[in-house]
Amino acid sequence: MRKTVKERYGEALSKALTELREIKAQLEASGNTSNTVTAAEKWKQHTAELIERFGLPEEIRFFNIQRQCGEDSTTGGFTEAVGAYDEMLVRVLQALPESDIKRGYDEEVERPLSAIDDLLGQIGDLYRLATTGQRISAQTAVDGLERWIDRAYKILKHIVGEDEAGQLYSMRNEHGSIEYQVATYVTYLRDLKEEIEKYPEQVLAQEQSTETPSNNGEPAPDALSIVEQILSRFHAAVIQLRHRHADRQTLDVKDEYDVQDLLHVLLRTRFDDIRAEEVSPSYAGGSSRTDFVVKGPRIAIEVKFPNASLRDAKTGEQLLIDIARYQEHPDCRSLVCFIYDPNHCLRNPAGLVADLSKRHGELEVRVYVLL
Repeated sequence: MRKTVKERYGEALSKALTELREIKAQLEASGNTSNTVTAAEKWKQHTAELIERFGLPEEIRFFNIQRQCGEDSTTGGFTEAVGAYDEMLVRVLQALPESDIKRGYDEEVERPLSAIDDLLGQIGDLYRLATTGQRISAQTAVDGLERWIDRAYKILKHIVGEDEAGQLYSMRNEHGSIEYQVATYVTYLRDLKEEIEKYPEQVLAQEQSTETPSNNGEPAPDALSIVEQILSRFHAAVIQLRHRHADRQTLDVKDEYDVQDLLHVLLRTRFDDIRAEEVSPSYAGGSSRTDFVVKGPRIAIEVKFPNASLRDAKTGEQLLIDIARYQEHPDCRSLVCFIYDPNHCLRNPAGLVADLSKRHGELEVRVYVLL
């Protein structure tokens, strides 16, 4: 079985400790011989390189101090330092099972391990706030855990892929205590770290991150943010189309089909693989409608255009049916419900957003109303 860096480091330290004690025995038996001096120098060089590569900063500093004390290249200086070297290696080996060793990995492996450590630190902070003297309310802790899960998913999907990262949502236990849920996620992340350490080629996604820096150095927006940007500018596009040169024929958005047509064009400017799906939901009276699925990030987009016969209650009912349908959709992890209401037919759009914008099972739902 492939060993982790920690395991390899432990084996190398054990070997170094054995060699150190053999050199010490030679010194005691034979004294200052050229062979012993050479062996001591080789041991210091090799062990320094080992600790420099894998060790913690304090271990590196300690070893270098001891090494500098014996730089006269005589066994006298080395003999005086043998005890300190021995104690240090024993101490490091004893602490190694609980040590967090990331040094020595390639950057492609070290970077994901550091990201997972950050997630462990964040959920640890949440746990301490929820269970210590700085106690926060149970609902605040639950809300904080939900935000942590969303943040962890966005990070892990670029490290291990969307399917593996999606396990975060299936682990949720709404009836479990905050302590139990945190323990579940901590165990998962620690196991994932070990898998990455042992089998990085099998575990890590081929492209660990699809996010590229923007011009100001900040991460580029994720797919959901891009969709929301498009929706926020939808009405401006509608107005612009009404003012064509020489009053040429144009698309005037007057119903749901017009919204779908224009939205499809706008989505094409940012995404390559958009599937238009013909569906016949139970509320449609047998008439088919077109929804969109952005294939890569697995985002479905549902369009509503309220009118005199489609107001708050009916719109909400239809969206609940859509949400239930998309929970079973194999290519949908997120659902964006776009309600374009330029005629102000909805009386309480904020209520729809508040009631439906949340996670429904494993489906993340965002409702976006544009008046």
